[in-house]
Amino acid sequence: MRILCLSDTPGYHEKFNIDESVDVVVHTGDFSNSYGKNNIYETEEFLSWFNSLNIKHKILVAGNHDTFFGRVVEEKGKDGVVDYLKLDYPNIIYLQDSSIIIGGIKFYGTPWCPIYYDWSFMVSEDYQRKMFSKIPGDTNILLSHTPAYGILDYANSTFCGSVPLLERINKIKNLGNLKYHIFGHIHMDEGNSKECVGNQEKYYVAVNSCNINYLGFYDPIIVEI
Repeated sequence: MRILCLSDTPGYHEKFNIDESVDVVVHTGDFSNSYGKNNIYETEEFLSWFNSLNIKHKILVAGNHDTFFGRVVEEKGKDGVVDYLKLDYPNIIYLQDSSIIIGGIKFYGTPWCPIYYDWSFMVSEDYQRKMFSKIPGDTNILLSHTPAYGILDYANSTFCGSVPLLERINKIKNLGNLKYHIFGHIHMDEGNSKECVGNQEKYYVAVNSCNINYLGFYDPIIVEI
């Protein structure tokens, strides 16, 4: 299975060359970048594009800049986003503390991030720990917006990832099921990191499609499982 990874493309999605021969495309959040009505317009433009990609499986996770989704979740819960997508964007699979199995591979998605200013899906460590504890031990591909603490999360002279997410990954990785953790969020740190756990290789993939000032763009990353 070939998986194309996108993240942090706010308003710039059409600038990327998408290899539509892959089996799955995942986007781990920040497809928009503003508050209020402008965020709705940005969201709808992105969803129309993402929904139309000629790739069989399209998986979406929200990020902190996706404030329209954040408001819907606050008012109606995650089912509000799922119902919204069903109406006009039925080809998109939205994961929020939920999973889907494709070709025997279990994908699990979660949007929560450490608090940094007043954006959506940013919550306390206690709440992160509560939500990340739901990540199943049989997850093969973990999709989150935030990195785990200390893994491809360095920015502004500090590590910005989630400690509770790192704790959860450390608990489940020795089960031998988790193959990839795919995330975005920290524009200053991108690429791949490999960790060997016993005889198993675990890959951490930081997918920041735009650089820190949105002046440069990285090619989408494709992984295989």
